[in-house]
Amino acid sequence: MDAIEKFKADIQDWLVKNGFENIDLAWNDDYAYGIDSRTIYVGVQAFPEISEWFEEFLVENGCQYSDILDPVKCFLHELGHHETIYQFDNTQLSWFEFFKNFDDDSLDDKEFLWHYWQVKDEWAANKWAIDFINTNINAVCDLIDIYCDDWNDIVHQYDVFQLVGEPL
Repeated sequence: MDAIEKFKADIQDWLVKNGFENIDLAWNDDYAYGIDSRTIYVGVQAFPEISEWFEEFLVENGCQYSDILDPVKCFLHELGHHETIYQFDNTQLSWFEFFKNFDDDSLDDKEFLWHYWQVKDEWAANKWAIDFINTNINAVCDLIDIYCDDWNDIVHQYDVFQLVGEPL
């Protein structure tokens, strides 16, 4: 089994073990969730400054743990979309998309992202991730172990930027 197959198998096993099924995985530049395809897109790029702001946002909003690997926080956020997105109808989601893309020139990048993370669908995913982390830290640690073990193998065997757009 190569590194990508192992990563996918380990993530899928983790999902099933924790009660999440019928979720596909694919590579992308950044983490995202595909509503229609029920796909978590695994990002290959790192954004250190945004990661720092996101952790600050999560902790300020009740997350009891810090220093969780950024890809794990992002994965749990996207899993939060999977768990919460269906509480909104298409009209609401369209409005949320409008609000998320509204560029207020008076905001710096951090302020813009804090507003973005509070739009209702993003907040629902963030709140879900916060609650999951706070009540399932052992499962979060297991996911961290998967990323630590498997991601390093992938990076050593592949140019991860070449994986973007490929199914996982």
